[in-house]
This record gives sequence, structure tokens and C-alpha cells, in this order.
Amino acid sequence: MPQRIAKRTVGGVSVWDVHVEVKTGEVDFTGSLRKWLAFMRDEKLGTDLPPHLTWEDSLSKLLDVFQAHIDQNVTILRKVKSLHYLKFSMVKQKNEKGEDRYFFCFCTQFDDSSKKEQGYIDDMYQRYGALMEVVWHHCKDVVDLLEDPVTLKDPPDPSVDPRDEGFKLSEDFLKIVDASNVDRDEELCFFNSNPNVSSPNVKAWQADNLKLSKVSVAAGEARIARQKPNPNAAKILDDLMTALDQLGV
Repeated sequence: MPQRIAKRTVGGVSVWDVHVEVKTGEVDFTGSLRKWLAFMRDEKLGTDLPPHLTWEDSLSKLLDVFQAHIDQNVTILRKVKSLHYLKFSMVKQKNEKGEDRYFFCFCTQFDDSSKKEQGYIDDMYQRYGALMEVVWHHCKDVVDLLEDPVTLKDPPDPSVDPRDEGFKLSEDFLKIVDASNVDRDEELCFFNSNPNVSSPNVKAWQADNLKLSKVSVAAGEARIARQKPNPNAAKILDDLMTALDQLGV
């Protein structure tokens, strides 16, 4: 059984594209999973699930919630340093019996320069473990994501760096994901628009852009101060240099 889920790595970037059938019937979560799902739906402690909630409706609501977090720029996914791209979706397709069923589609691209996926799995699970458990447990035949199950415990603290020993995916889960990989063993063309851009580089450029914006604001304030009657040139220059020094310019 291969430990890698991605079929190709290009320019140090790997891609997963997995479609797994969503369970049928009503949600029957208990314990931590029920608590985590209720909180994700309502963002309130102590809430519970509505009666007769189906797996399909539950997952659909979660996707709306996660998109709202992204739109509001409050998603924890921004803390996953290796992550380039992530898409959760739900589509209607034919299952192996030819019946119309819903499938959870998980597509992601991430830094993988070490030729191992464990760094990405560690980072993703540490930052968003409860999400991953809840979402994947909406899928048919999924029992435990990790070899050491956490569903009877609290999820990892997202403020803590990923643990060194790693979050090892269970063999049963790997079998489900590998069998549900859209690429399977077929040919794949994977285009990465800029294979030389890593997540750390993008974050560094974003930080530099923010710094430049703050420099522009400081310069604008100095320009406004100079236009006032009887400007104190020495103080204006001193305030500008202090602002630039605080920005590390």
C-alpha cells in the first residue's frame, strides 16, 4: 500500500484529487465528533445537531460555513504554511451501482520538496484536525483518519507547532483515499503556474508588500505635516525616521 496519496510532484508541489462517496441517511455522530460538528455549524458551545439531519445536508452546510470563514479572512487554513490551494466540494455522480449519489471532493496542492507528504499532513492536522475529522467522517466507510485515533480526545491545539513524530494516517483510511483518487494510475498533466514559488516565499512577499504600504502611509503623514502653517521640519523628519525605524526600513 503506497504511503503517498499524490500521484505526481512537479516543481516541489504535490496535488491530491480525491472523490469519496458521502454517507446516506441521518447523521449519527456521538461524543467528540457530535460536539465538534455542532460547534462548526453554529460556532457556539453547547449547541446540538438539528433532528433528522442528513449527511448530505450537513456537509453542504459545513461548506457554506468554511467559505464564509475564508471570505471573512478568519480561516485557520492560513496557518498551514505548506498549503497552496484547497478546494472542498460536493457533487452528484453515479456510484459503483449506477445510482445517483453525492461525493465529497477534496483537491489540494502543497509544498512537497522533500518527496514526502508527512509535513503537509502534520501541519494540516495540527492546525485543523477537528475539521478534517468531521468532514471525512461524512464519507462512506471512513472510521479513523489516524493510526492513533483522536476522536475520543480533544482536537490538537492549532496554536502549537506540529509534533515531530507526525500524525500518521491509518492504513484503512489510506486505502479508501487511494481507491478514490480521481487520477488513480491514469496519465496526469499537472500545471503549476510558478513552480519556483514556495509558500514561505509568498508569505515573505506579502509581508514586504504590507511594509511598503505602511512606509507609504508614514511618508504621506510627513507630507501633510509639511503643508501645515509653520511646519517644524526637524520634528517631521524625526517622526518619519522613527516610523521607518519601527518598520525595519
